[in-house]
Order: sequence, then C-alpha cells, then structure tokens
Amino acid sequence: MNKLLTITTLLTLFQISFVHAHGDHSGEDQPQQAKVTSNDQASKIASTIIAKFVNENQFNKTWLNSSVKDISKKTFGGKLEWVVSFFNSQIQDQSKSTLYIFLDINGKYVGSNYTGN
Repeated sequence: MNKLLTITTLLTLFQISFVHAHGDHSGEDQPQQAKVTSNDQASKIASTIIAKFVNENQFNKTWLNSSVKDISKKTFGGKLEWVVSFFNSQIQDQSKSTLYIFLDINGKYVGSNYTGN
C-alpha cells in the first residue's frame, strides 16, 4: 500500500510540474506591469536600470551621478517606447557622454545606447 501511495504522489507532482513548466501562459512568466504614465515614473525606472548596470560593472560608476537630460516617447518598429537620456559630465568622449535608456510602454527595459536610435 505504501508503494502505491508513493507512486501516486510522485505521478501527481510530476504532472503538476508539467502544467507550469512552459512559458506560454499569456505572460504569466513575467509579472504584469502597469502602463508607465509619467516622465517621473520613466525616469525612476531608467535610473534603477543604470544602477543595476553599474553594480554589474557594465557601466562606469560615474553614471550614478548623471542627470536626466530628456524624457520622451518615440516609435520604433511600430511600437511606442519611452526614451530617457542621461548626461554624464565626467565622460570626456562627447559621443559617449549621453546615454539613452529605452523602455517599453510598461517600463520594461528594451535597450540602451549612446545614439538615441
């Protein structure tokens, strides 16, 4: 009897793991985010992303002292995105002193670069 109970329990657990194992649950694998509705929200999210990249040694620590230069919405590939640009006066190379952080309309990080495109 114990053997039957053990097998039944294991099979049940095995089936449950398959139900939740794949990622096509209409976005269930990522928390639902509310739409970013203000420049302030976009700026805070972008600042958090910069801090994350600094902690991961992907950006120089001077970016933590950078200032928001501009916040706007632009359409890329038919999708509206937030573009938050930061200016770092400590970067000597003018082509790399402005960093652009791209967020989707819900505030999810899309990318970053020094061109804004």
